[in-house]
Order: sequence, then structure tokens, then C-alpha cells
Amino acid sequence: MYQDLKGKVALITGSGKKTGIGYAIAGKLASMGTHIIMADLGSLLPDGRQWEEMLGLSREL
Repeated sequence: MYQDLKGKVALITGSGKKTGIGYAIAGKLASMGTHIIMADLGSLLPDGRQWEEMLGLSREL
């Protein structure tokens, strides 16, 4: 069902809530080796951390 997505890039909007579908999709694609760009209205997570902190590493485009 899934194509080989390793090394591909995915832009996922609405991924700011850990309980949301965007966040779940981002996690699944990342586990498949996809480079993820997560976009949401704010740069802070609900608990006040930055995205970079949560992910452990990041790059700005």
C-alpha cells in the first residue's frame, strides 16, 4: 500500500497538537525515512517548548 518514501519530503500542516491527525501522520512518515516539514499557526507547543526541542534536531529552510 505504501510507496517507498525514504528520502522524500512531506509538508504536513496542522501538526501542532500531539493528539491530532497531522502529528500522527508526521510521526508515521518520519519513521519511514521521510523528511518532514511540520507547519502550524504557532512555533510553540502547548507546553511551551519549541518544535526543535521536541524533535531533537531541525533545519530551517
